[in-house]
Order: sequence, then C-alpha cells, then structure tokens
Amino acid sequence: MNLKELHTDKEVSARSIAQQLQSDVIAIQIMEEGTLKEHISKVPAVLFCVVGKVKYGDEHGTSIDLVPGDFHHIEPMIKHWVNAAERSQLLLVK
Repeated sequence: MNLKELHTDKEVSARSIAQQLQSDVIAIQIMEEGTLKEHISKVPAVLFCVVGKVKYGDEHGTSIDLVPGDFHHIEPMIKHWVNAAERSQLLLVK
C-alpha cells in the first residue's frame, strides 16, 4: 500500500501501520503549510521524511529541515512540533 492512500485531505492525519511489531510505526501526513502541533512523546522515537519538506522544532531550540531520506531522533519528554513547507509524508517509529 502507498502511504498517500492512508490519508484524507485533513491538515494532519496519522495512521498506525505496524501494530503487530514490538515497535509502533505510524504514517503521518501534513498538508502544505500544516502543523503537527506541539506535543510530548513519552518514549524515544525516530521521525523519517519520505515525501515533501518539513521543519522539526523543539523546546530546546532545535530546528531541523527534513527532506526525503532524512530522519531525526526524538528524545522522550521533550515538547516538539513539525511544520510542513509542502504536502509531506512521514514515518514515526517509536
């Protein structure tokens, strides 16, 4: 299945795609100029950019542009958010 087929045209859409694994893999879509609002992950995670361009930011002042093939490790208990410069498909592994 293609990641694009998992989502509707909402600003942010997240779908779990591998619940049977010991890790959870979540497909996230953020529309152009959309924002995954600030939140905290209780466990370590890795965010992969598959399609598009996003900017990851966190409460420590980290600001990282991610394009296809890029990934970023997210520390637990750190407030963070993601802004999309264009329609983007991401994978979050936690």
